[in-house]
Amino acid sequence: MLWLAPAPAPAPPAIDMAVGKGEPRLVMKHARRAAQKKLDYPGETPGSRLAAKARKLASKLTPEQRREHVDAAMTMIYGGAPSPSTARLASVPSRRDERR
Repeated sequence: MLWLAPAPAPAPPAIDMAVGKGEPRLVMKHARRAAQKKLDYPGETPGSRLAAKARKLASKLTPEQRREHVDAAMTMIYGGAPSPSTARLASVPSRRDERR
């Protein structure tokens, strides 16, 4: 003969009876601690080398050249007619254009 055990009752919520005048109050359960992230990143990657090169080249620009590049970038991002000074910068094809 096979005996089946009754299903266990669901766990009651945590109740704190020591608060105030003995009025029951539901207590939030603490969240479990998240696993530690792995922080062993490589010291140098192709992207970090490219970014260093870009910073080095950008630091050599004059304020007028920086303004031209910013204006061209804003034209590429937000659209609009490029000014004559930034027309040559805005005419450089982007990677997005190459994929089409």
